[in-house]
Amino acid sequence: GKGTPSGDPVALAINSASAALVESGLPLLSPAGCVRVCLMIDGEMIIDPSPTQLENSRLDLLYAGSRDRTLMLEFCAKPTEFESSSSAERELIGIPEEEVADIIRFAQGHVLAIIEAQERIPVKIRVGNNDRDLRLRLASDLGIAQRMDDADELRTMEKEAYTSRMQEKLQDAFDYVYETLEDVVLRLFSGTSVSNEAEESDEISLSKFVRGMRENAVREEVKALIFERYHDISEEEQKFLQSSVLKKLMKEGMRRAAIDGNRRSDGRSLKSIRPISMSAPLFPDSVHGSAIFTRGETQVICTATLGAPKEGLPLSTLYSTASEFDPNSFPKVSPVQDLPVGSLRSTKNEMALISDLNSRKIKADREQTGDSGTLDEVQRAFLHYDFPSFSTGEALGPKGPSANRRAIGHGSLAERALLPALPPVSQFPYSLRVTSEVTSSNGSSSMATTSGATLALLDAGVRILAPIAGVSIGLVVDENHRHSTNETDAFSSLKNYAILVDLTGTEDYYGEMDFKVAGSPHGITAMQLDVKYPGGVPIDILIDAMVAAKNAREEIFDAMSDANRGGIADFQPRRGLKTTAPRVEVIRFDPVRKRDLIGPGGAILKQLESHYGVALDLSQEGQCLLHGRDAEMVGKAMAAVMDLVADVEEGGIYEGVVMAVKDFGAVVELLRNKEGLLHVSELTDDEGILNNPEGNLGVVKEMVKVGDKIRVLCIGVDPVEGSIRLSRKRLKDDDLYNYSSAATGPIHEEASRSSDAWRLELIKDANRARNERGSHSAHTSSKKTKTAKSQRRTVSKNTSKGGSRKNSRSRRLR
Repeated sequence: GKGTPSGDPVALAINSASAALVESGLPLLSPAGCVRVCLMIDGEMIIDPSPTQLENSRLDLLYAGSRDRTLMLEFCAKPTEFESSSSAERELIGIPEEEVADIIRFAQGHVLAIIEAQERIPVKIRVGNNDRDLRLRLASDLGIAQRMDDADELRTMEKEAYTSRMQEKLQDAFDYVYETLEDVVLRLFSGTSVSNEAEESDEISLSKFVRGMRENAVREEVKALIFERYHDISEEEQKFLQSSVLKKLMKEGMRRAAIDGNRRSDGRSLKSIRPISMSAPLFPDSVHGSAIFTRGETQVICTATLGAPKEGLPLSTLYSTASEFDPNSFPKVSPVQDLPVGSLRSTKNEMALISDLNSRKIKADREQTGDSGTLDEVQRAFLHYDFPSFSTGEALGPKGPSANRRAIGHGSLAERALLPALPPVSQFPYSLRVTSEVTSSNGSSSMATTSGATLALLDAGVRILAPIAGVSIGLVVDENHRHSTNETDAFSSLKNYAILVDLTGTEDYYGEMDFKVAGSPHGITAMQLDVKYPGGVPIDILIDAMVAAKNAREEIFDAMSDANRGGIADFQPRRGLKTTAPRVEVIRFDPVRKRDLIGPGGAILKQLESHYGVALDLSQEGQCLLHGRDAEMVGKAMAAVMDLVADVEEGGIYEGVVMAVKDFGAVVELLRNKEGLLHVSELTDDEGILNNPEGNLGVVKEMVKVGDKIRVLCIGVDPVEGSIRLSRKRLKDDDLYNYSSAATGPIHEEASRSSDAWRLELIKDANRARNERGSHSAHTSSKKTKTAKSQRRTVSKNTSKGGSRKNSRSRRLR
């Protein structure tokens, strides 16, 4: 399908740049085309989607390619709000590899149409071109004799001769060095030595430091060999030969070791993953969630921090304005002068003014509506990725902005991979900040971040929909042009190749591709492809790479779910949040009851906040958000709010107090002294408990006691009598323990009495306010009635007076 043309700026930029190069006549292996593709919920693929279509799609793919190969792609699955609570449905996070392959082929078909359009562009010949053959041809077209002065011809001939001579020397130097060091370079990139060549079947893990020292030894030997053979050339020519021969020698050694020997520079086989270790939690409970994840010499420390829904990352910028304010009313200032720099810049900019207006608006509206929201939207969940210099063994200070292009790109990739796995806000109403600190890097730190962040979120008690992990896939190609120095010759064919799993820095540098793939056990959530091979990579190789990445993810998931290896068993989140984490509860109610919660002039709202030390947000219609630091106080505030506005409904989960224990079940008090029956048959399915020798009464006494605070599910409300039926066995394990409170035992009697007394007083105040509103309405109505009667009497009196005067006048006339 095709969407409403949106003119995606990235696709337009690539297509227009390629068209400009085609028109210029400059040498190109192939024109490039770029499209953005989305996949709708019904399975329709759309090219160039509109913003609305992209927002409602399952995935976003930015794809660039040549006539038959892939040049670049960025892919991310979109978060989905699940209507069903089925665990099987929630596990379907990510797009399966088969679907992704179909979408890539679909995009390639549309790229081909763009390239064919570019190939029809006529090539312009620019007069200012310095090419000698072009100038001679243009002169010939005009009938001018082809002549050239001796100096010009001499310079041209010397330049061509020098270039040809250096190419011959480069080829000779490479052949000489390769013949001398062939076995050495193969040992370098197969992770072996002279003493252990016979044991190539054993994987020997060589550290980054050791491999670097081995490479330095080869580098010094290459310099010595070239100086030995070409000692009579200039120093510049020697440096050129040394650098060119060394790079080609390293690439050839890595290709031969991988394709012919199935070995890599650190001793692994092609599809092997480096050793994995991890630990969660890493920090004390003062940190809401933490983990350390290590793969080879790449290590990240991840933390997860929970906050109130309004504490996310602001989406507004200096160039955005709130819809309720006129942007023309703000002074126009230079962005360069007005950008805030830390806390040093105190000049108020446009956003600061909007923030001030928001603050005043919130303060004014809060007493009337209870709305504590702001006019600026926030991103609920985000990832902060930090790549300091010490992670690569350097003690350098910051040379520029801390968030450089690399850190932004890698952090964005990891963030996009994680977002689809986060629970929707309706089920987990918290803002989430995940931080990844790279402490050591040797390839694929962004992919390690996805694993570390998954463990940190689980340690924080977040019920993620699926675990996420990622790996980087590389490529080496046997070009069959070992003795050729022309890299573009390899574009003619790509037959023999090897795919490398879990790249290191050396393999990334000398390889032909860096393909980062992250996802869940079900499918891919994010991908990013960087290609260095001339002309791009065939789609079939990308599909092979995605399959290799899936197998690698399965191996990583096995390690992450193994508690013996420092992981989290079966990816089960912590039961309940840590005591240091904030608590957020959502209470839904009939919108007409909102004024009962606010009270006259916001009195009840203020009492709730001051008494329990919580913040209430009523910005969503029919919904109250409770936020506080103390789990116990948030739970009490929740009970108080529900007493005021909520009703017991079938399917709702409530927290109640056991008031009585009978042989047929337990009586549980819920809202505003409403009681429900928790029948003995709805307590448990545990056969050991049900076979209690004391019968049903023994079963009930073993499960609950008078005064216990328990969570129950309402399974029915009689519409006539209003009787409430409850169940405990139908609750899932996760629902038995609320996020805001892990307390399931008896309530402290004194605290319970004082809290219940205060709640009763609060309910009385609300009822009193409601009655006052009713009496005020009645008084107003009565007053209006009396006024109307008085007006009717006055009219009647005036009418009667008028009649008397008429009679009197008529008598006088008579």
